[in-house]
Amino acid sequence: MLVGNKSDLKASRKVPRELGEQFAKDEELLFTEASAKTGDGVDDLFMSIGEFDVVCPR
Repeated sequence: MLVGNKSDLKASRKVPRELGEQFAKDEELLFTEASAKTGDGVDDLFMSIGEFDVVCPR
């Protein structure tokens, strides 16, 4: 899983979302973005982690 953080700081973004998505696709990873400050995407991130653990148990 690849997670872009600080997604609320659009003006100071270092990696375009599209580049993160493409890298994740090329490496067969899940991709999401989240912001701890605003909470955007955090619930989805943890849901994805939980779903991944169910699908791919250790």
